[in-house]
Amino acid sequence: MGETACFVGSRVARRRSSTLHACLRSSRGLSTPTELRFAIARNLTDTDKLKSGKEMVDHKKAKAIYESYLAREAVLVPRRDYARCVAEATGGSGQTPVEPLATMGKNGGPLLCDVCGKPMILEGDAYQGVFADEGWRRNPTKGWVSWISGGMVVRIEINGMLFLFHGYPGRSGCVQLADKAERKRRADFVERPDLMDVLDSLSAYFKAELPEQDNDAVLNDIYRVLFKYDPGLGVNAP
Repeated sequence: MGETACFVGSRVARRRSSTLHACLRSSRGLSTPTELRFAIARNLTDTDKLKSGKEMVDHKKAKAIYESYLAREAVLVPRRDYARCVAEATGGSGQTPVEPLATMGKNGGPLLCDVCGKPMILEGDAYQGVFADEGWRRNPTKGWVSWISGGMVVRIEINGMLFLFHGYPGRSGCVQLADKAERKRRADFVERPDLMDVLDSLSAYFKAELPEQDNDAVLNDIYRVLFKYDPGLGVNAP
């Protein structure tokens, strides 16, 4: 008999960006931001004016990064909500409700495996080997539950996105192929070398133009959304 497994990826603890910024400033032999601003105000030479102009250009780059973050979040937020709903509707051990398998995919269609792109397969009685959407078409009965042939994994990844697979983790099915590919992608991922400079430029931009956004929570979220390893969106969507 099959079963459904639900795995929710744990979030990695985030580094406090302000501490990192302080360490970076210290390594460069700089003072605190307040002391630097006072020094610039007191001793504004021609060279300082040129530097100030460069900082304004950097703000444009930081603004573009922030706008990219907002655009990405606009895509991710509804899909995170969707992932939680699917996990709730299909999670647990034992038999799985057929209705969400058949109707919670794109445009009201079936949920699909992220590896092979096919619906989940029912097991038992007259529906042995039948795809969930076809089974639901034949028998649209509220509360109907079924075993899943070959097993099913419902996974919410570290970015909050939904991934579904046929099979059992570490044993069989599409999930084994997915996990192997995911391990390689994670191993190959390299964090951008100028990340601390980017975060510093964002902090400077927020101080100058969006002071309400100048906090660790915002910087950490930008880091998480734009610069950490990203497993992708998955094939299923609301």
